[in-house]
Amino acid sequence: MARGGKSPNKASARENNWHKVFNTLVELSKKLQKDKKFLENRIKYLHGVMCKMKVEHEVESKKADLFLVSSEKEAAIYKHRYDNADSQLADLKQSFDYLSQKCEEPRDIPDDASNKAEGSRIKSLQNEVRKLKGEIDKCKLDKNTEISALLAEKKFVWNQLEKMESNLNNEIKKKGDEVKRANEKVQLVLNRADELQASNEKLRTVLTKMEIESARKSEEISGLLKEIENLKAKAGSTETPSLRSCRGGRSSTSDGGVIKVKKETNCLQPFEKMAHTKPSAHESKRKAVEVITIPDSPRLFSSTFKVPKLKTSAT
Repeated sequence: MARGGKSPNKASARENNWHKVFNTLVELSKKLQKDKKFLENRIKYLHGVMCKMKVEHEVESKKADLFLVSSEKEAAIYKHRYDNADSQLADLKQSFDYLSQKCEEPRDIPDDASNKAEGSRIKSLQNEVRKLKGEIDKCKLDKNTEISALLAEKKFVWNQLEKMESNLNNEIKKKGDEVKRANEKVQLVLNRADELQASNEKLRTVLTKMEIESARKSEEISGLLKEIENLKAKAGSTETPSLRSCRGGRSSTSDGGVIKVKKETNCLQPFEKMAHTKPSAHESKRKAVEVITIPDSPRLFSSTFKVPKLKTSAT
């Protein structure tokens, strides 16, 4: 009975251990699911940042293109004005040369009044030509300065644009590497989660089998206990009155009488066979119950048992 009582305790302890392992795996699976969700949110955030950076890069490039176009337009306008100023200067030079040539040509000697009027007119024209020439030189110098400033600004803006584009490309590449590493981590987490899911399914199957086996063993143990109780009841009911008288007569003889009784080994053989054959039928299924012994049961007589005759002492 003591050995038979350890089997349910062992089964329950093993079942508790499996429940602890299963609960640990469930907690680990929940933790992995949380990590997976966190990584998915992180990847979404990085994708959003990359999209925002791409949009900002496109906006900055469009602004730079617009600024370059406007700068080129202004440069073209100033160049056109410079060309016009050059053409005007050429026209003024032609006019000046014509007037100079005309002044140098020999003419008939006119009257003094006409000579004075012509000289004053020529002087005024020469002064006007000098003024125009100075203004043209000044305008030419200003235009050259503006064109040089525009070209320097264009070069600076172009360098800034190239630098900004290089920085944005490096940043996009860096974010792409981060997204790639995050995707690899997510893939590892997903693979681990799949493995844990498969392991959980196997553990559930094993636990189900163990529960079924435990229930079956419990039923077998209950049946064996009932069988032992029945055997005890049958052994108690089969005790005969002749056995009681034999026990009483043997204990009450005090005057040297000798009782000759056969060895009662044949009476014990049916119970010993029953005790040894019953566990052998379930030996592969039940290791806790090895041999069922009934130390308190009485020994029964065989069918050929005869009541012994007592020898009386000679008087």
